[in-house]
Amino acid sequence: MNRKPNTPMGSEELKRRLGVMHERFRAHAPGRIEDIEALWQRALEAPPGDPVRADLVLATHSLVGTAPTLGCEALGAAAARLESALRAAFGRSAPLTEEERAAISKLLGGLSESLA
Repeated sequence: MNRKPNTPMGSEELKRRLGVMHERFRAHAPGRIEDIEALWQRALEAPPGDPVRADLVLATHSLVGTAPTLGCEALGAAAARLESALRAAFGRSAPLTEEERAAISKLLGGLSESLA
């Protein structure tokens, strides 16, 4: 639907556009989760202070805000739990403990499960 600039969008058009955005987000979400999983694999071997840790937190954080905005509330909640665990573990500026590795790996699995 074409509208003139500065004219209000009708509620049906807004719903349609949001629906398209939701479907597009859901279609790309598995790839974003795979990217986070790949960053996690790199972070497992990285020393404290390595930029991959910040990259992982940022990638996770982007899901925290974007997912619920586009109708994927469960994914947003799972990402928030993961982000919290990552910040706590990385905030110590020390190597990850086995307990942290196991807990974060489990939370990572929750991302994909939240899309089911």
